[in-house]
Parts: sequence; C-alpha cells; structure tokens
Amino acid sequence: MNNFLYRVAVVWAGLASFGVRADQVVINEVMYNPRGDAPEWIELSNITATPFDIAGWKLRGDVELDFPSFDGNRADDAFLGHWQKIILTNIDPGSFRQLYGIHSSVKVFGPWTGSLPNEGGRITVRDKNGVPVCTLGYSDRGKWPVAADGTGHTLVLQNSDLEVDDGRNWSFSKRSGGTPGGDPILGVETPVASPEVNLSSGIVLLDYGDRWKYNNENRNLGTAWRRTTYSDASWKSGPGLLGLENSALPDPGIKTEINKGSQLCYYFRKQFTYNGDPSEVTLTIDQIVDDGAVYYLNGTEVGRSRMPGGAVRFTTSSSATVTNAAEEKGVVTIGPGKLKNGSNVLAVEVHQTNTT
Repeated sequence: MNNFLYRVAVVWAGLASFGVRADQVVINEVMYNPRGDAPEWIELSNITATPFDIAGWKLRGDVELDFPSFDGNRADDAFLGHWQKIILTNIDPGSFRQLYGIHSSVKVFGPWTGSLPNEGGRITVRDKNGVPVCTLGYSDRGKWPVAADGTGHTLVLQNSDLEVDDGRNWSFSKRSGGTPGGDPILGVETPVASPEVNLSSGIVLLDYGDRWKYNNENRNLGTAWRRTTYSDASWKSGPGLLGLENSALPDPGIKTEINKGSQLCYYFRKQFTYNGDPSEVTLTIDQIVDDGAVYYLNGTEVGRSRMPGGAVRFTTSSSATVTNAAEEKGVVTIGPGKLKNGSNVLAVEVHQTNTT
C-alpha cells in the first residue's frame, strides 16, 4: 500500500494504545458542571497501599494544573499516601477548604487554568516524566449520567477495576455538591455488566499523541534495535500519529509525516517509566496501523498484528492490506511479568504489503 501509519498509544502513526489495569491512582469524582457559581473540581484517589511521589505531576487537557515541586518545608505535599485522596480545583485551595470543610489531611491543589466543558471533555493526569497516570473522557450524553450535568451533583466512579472511560461505570452523587475528600454516596447503583471495553485497560501508559523515535532509512537493523540497551540517539522523533495517509484517520491524525520510500519495514521505539508492582499488571495494546506490526517489550516479542507466523525479517510483507486505518482495540494482551518497575522500552516494526 502507498499509505502507512502506526500508533502505539502507544506506538505510532497509528501504533497502539497501551493499557494497564486501573490499580493505582484514578479519577473517581468530578464536578464538571456545578450549580450557580460553585467551583469545578476533580478528586484523585490512590487505591493502593503504595505511596506515590506526586511532585511535578501535571493535569492536562481541558484544564491544566502543575502540582507543586518538592519543598522541604512542605514535604508532605509531594506524596500521595496509600488510600489517600487529593482535590484539584479551579479556585484557591484555602477557599475550597472553607467552602466544603475539607480536612487538613486531604491535599487541595489549584487553581487550574481552563474550564471543564459542560458537554463533555477530556483530562489526563501525568507524572513528572510525562507518563499518563489516569485519563478520563466524559460526556453528558449516551451512557453518562445526566444527573451530574448542572444539577449540583458530581460524576462518581463506581468500580476502579473497570474502564474509567466507560459511561456505564459512572453514576452520580446522591449528595448535592458531591463529597470532595470523602467517600462518595451513589445516587443510583447501575450495574456495569459485561462492558464492551477491555476491562484490563484502565491506566493509559502510552497514548497515540506521544512522542516516538523512528527509523525510516530503509536499512535492515537486524534484532539489536529491539533491546533496551540499543542507542536510538541518532533516530528521528515526533509525536503520533506518524506516517503518511491521505484518507481520514482517527484522532489525533497525522502529526509527524514520514515519507514512504520503496521499503517494507519501519522501526519505532518508545521509552517509558512504570512505577508499581509489575507482577500484578496486565497490559493491552490498541492500535491504528497500516498494514501490519510486531510488538516487542523490553526486547521480547509480545504480539503481532496482520503478520505471518515464524521469523519476521526486514523483507517480510504483512499478511493483509489495510485500506482505511481505524482504531483496533485489544489487538495484543500482555500478561504479568513482562513489564518492569522503572524504565521500559516498547519497540515496534511496521510492515507494508508491498513497496508500491
């Protein structure tokens, strides 16, 4: 095919979305359309027994806020303890505490810039390295509870082990104004039975718009390029999606154009950090890929899409052609043990069906 792209929401021009079971820090309550002049706010919750260093974390999307840097005089602000909650808001933290009677043990950061859209929006919490910790895309339509839209009630996450972006996993607060810093009381218990989404994808480690290293020099790199110790310093880099495509693509669309020569294979690498216990983590990969791809995590193949069995070489063609690339969910599932605590490398080779 003449068109190609890869993303790994990991990877690239489509490569893929990388998800890990939502078992760390989650967005669990949101006041996006308050009544009158009441403040907007978001509650984050550490649902593990592991404390997190949150110095330098960032809230990005429709609203933006930088968490405080480490300060020896206020060292407690740099950590989110086990089972603790934190409030992010659009007003002064002191005013928010006074308005809601927030206990001093609950951290309140603000004010943020921007505003949570009433019709629906998207927000992402990122750690100091830019790695997504939790992402929420909400709406006031479809499966999302309308009672949280301008009535004074909040969106409340029902089950932190299920997909955060699924409206069926959200209810509304029984109490007007919500329960910032406390345990929310659901207005209606709506069962989240057999969601169509992959239940293991809760926290996005890599997203389609992330920056990737890539090599399109039409040169056989053998197998060394997959390893964590390989130096990709001379490779080009750019945000996803990466590739060349004339037809319409899912968001965010082509952000880095890669001219296609007479070659079958393109290489991509992404270093990322995971802070947690990898023995309890299941990963899933979503992708936007034209045509085929092979995925390697820390040097080991973890899956392939539209590629023949057996050894894959630089000259191997994909086994199927993609006419119009679309997002494909859950193309690869990676069981516990492949991810490492600390630095990881996801490497992807994308293959075309032919060179024309």
